[in-house]
Amino acid sequence: MRGRSTGYLAGHANSGLERGAGPDRCPPRTAGGGGHRASEEVWDSRPERADYASDAAYQADHDAWLEAVDAADDARDTGAVFLLEHGCGFSTLLVVSGPMRGTMWFDGRATCDRLNPLLNDDRRPATFAEWYLDWLAHEESMTTPEQRRADAGRPIWFRWFDE
Repeated sequence: MRGRSTGYLAGHANSGLERGAGPDRCPPRTAGGGGHRASEEVWDSRPERADYASDAAYQADHDAWLEAVDAADDARDTGAVFLLEHGCGFSTLLVVSGPMRGTMWFDGRATCDRLNPLLNDDRRPATFAEWYLDWLAHEESMTTPEQRRADAGRPIWFRWFDE
């Protein structure tokens, strides 16, 4: 994973970030279909080999395009702090600046190009305090393997999309 930068969570509030999908429900990325608009525009501008007379010209434009893709991807989580690694490239982020500061987000870009808010019981983006207290309550109530297998409720960290 690339390093995290500072500023604000790309998409200003929830405008450019998609909700409604998690890692098990991610549709394939389609041109112009959701995500952060700048990121989509970069992806849609991918050079096609057939449009170039020489391999060198194509390779130069393709290399520049890859740099633009990396920059757009890095900008999507600007202002968010990595808090928890879930494995397989999935993580939980805390937004520390901008209009969504103080809220928790699931980073599912490893498989589906999604940054989704973790949802509280009212179906709003969970705050850090809500997320942390929810985690404590679930960990405390599941002290034995039997209790963990019984899965007492659905914790906030599993609510990264609307059901």
